[in-house]
Amino acid sequence: MRISSSSSPTVLQRLPDGAREDVAPATDDGIAQETLPAAAHSSGSGGRDWSGIGLEAQLQKSALASLRVPPFQALPRVFADLKVLKFPTAGLQKPKPAMVSRLSGWLKSARTAAESGSEQGRTAVNKVLETTVKAYGIGQDGVTGLKFDPTLSLQGGTIGPSPRSFIVIGKSALDSPEELASTILHESSHVYRNNELAASGIDRDKLSVSAEEIYSALIEIEGYQLEIDNAKTLGTSTSYVKGAENLKEHYLHELEVFAGKDWRALAEKGQFQQLHEKFRQDQLKKK
Repeated sequence: MRISSSSSPTVLQRLPDGAREDVAPATDDGIAQETLPAAAHSSGSGGRDWSGIGLEAQLQKSALASLRVPPFQALPRVFADLKVLKFPTAGLQKPKPAMVSRLSGWLKSARTAAESGSEQGRTAVNKVLETTVKAYGIGQDGVTGLKFDPTLSLQGGTIGPSPRSFIVIGKSALDSPEELASTILHESSHVYRNNELAASGIDRDKLSVSAEEIYSALIEIEGYQLEIDNAKTLGTSTSYVKGAENLKEHYLHELEVFAGKDWRALAEKGQFQQLHEKFRQDQLKKK
């Protein structure tokens, strides 16, 4: 799940875990370019107000309840072999400034195209998503789809039947290439963990309410930590990172409430693999 400020400065949006046009020849960066329609564009949301942390959890649950699978692609049920999956940061890289500049221009045009709500607009945004993944080297092992959802008010989310391996991106994630890349990285880490859970024989859709709260908090903490740790590579702003830190703290509190102080302490130390293994062991014992 990923959240950003909306046009209303007090509202935080990010979803918990819970389109192509003309293609130009490949550049010297080895990444296919898209030709997007030149048009005026609205500016991004600018500075962020992270004061609405208390409201954010309610917004997330409400958004998740109303989210539907995009009609333009069915979601396959995939239980990946984790032995061959790589974590999303395995090939993470900092793009050349020229590439980031190009992405910025394409993103602005794509945002304008997306305003129409047309299939062509979605296609334009989807091309930018794909190019961003390649430019930043964000691992997509286990990801069954990455699409723009114009109806999504949040930055991003993972959807579909367990293991929820399809990533959707909202308009609020399109403010800059840096924030878009950070959002995709965050959601890709969720997909990795969701596949890991499914490969262990655990159906996330059948978790108890308390188990889902623990798992959701755990993957959100890890997702935000990834964004914080890789901020220099991604090029995200200080204010954006501060927002991730605030949200990480929110989920640390959630983890402590549902799993205890020991779990929080391990999460604060970045012991995510140990915690995920413990979570899976606990769930398997209940079967």
